[in-house]
Amino acid sequence: MSQRKRKHHYISRFYLSGFTTNESSNCLWVHDKDSKKTWPSCPEKVAISKDYYTLPNDEGSPNDFLKDFLCDHIEKPAAPILRKIKKYEVLTSEEKENFSRFLGLNHTHIQDFRCR
Repeated sequence: MSQRKRKHHYISRFYLSGFTTNESSNCLWVHDKDSKKTWPSCPEKVAISKDYYTLPNDEGSPNDFLKDFLCDHIEKPAAPILRKIKKYEVLTSEEKENFSRFLGLNHTHIQDFRCR
């Protein structure tokens, strides 16, 4: 059995990659509004929380269904759509619907939303 991934991105890596300084460096700038500190990092290392989407199954064991569902049905379809948007390509109605779903769920993924 493969090991569960416990570091979950509450902001998608592909979305964060859009904020990198350039594609070859894969560097982005992170700013902590509480500490007022800014530092360079990469999408793989930011916007992560341990077991963020993990829920217990009926036996009480960790279950990653939610994380897997969001990845497969929301994030993966949105990635090529974002690339189209960056190239100013016209989106189909279905692409607009899928990307709207991604944006709406991204709003609820952030930690501040969970604390409300």
